[in-house]
Amino acid sequence: MPVSPENPTPADFEAVVKAQTTNQPFIYTSGLVEVPMSPLGDVASFRRKDKKWKLADFLTMLRHNVAWAIDNRATFDLLTHPSIMSVEDPEFRAFELICDLVNQSQGRAAIAGLDALAARAKA
Repeated sequence: MPVSPENPTPADFEAVVKAQTTNQPFIYTSGLVEVPMSPLGDVASFRRKDKKWKLADFLTMLRHNVAWAIDNRATFDLLTHPSIMSVEDPEFRAFELICDLVNQSQGRAAIAGLDALAARAKA
């Protein structure tokens, strides 16, 4: 999934959302449930060797990804690292955005733990 290093385009955001379709929880034949992280994580967004995205770009990506997950009754699994997010988003805007979008979903989304995701994958 190639993405522009700086100033992501609408096509870049579309590519990230499209990648979510294959990054959904699944069950191995052994019964183990895997919950893949949703693209792009904080490392890919903020810490690439080439130019990094701005927080506004990361928030736009999150808005698109969470909206897709809500519209498709899918899973959104954000992977972040405290050492990165404390520098890039010290006001926790990313997490507030996700919570706001879930709260505005009129019950179509929820913040869930791993047990709920595993149960849903097995259903």
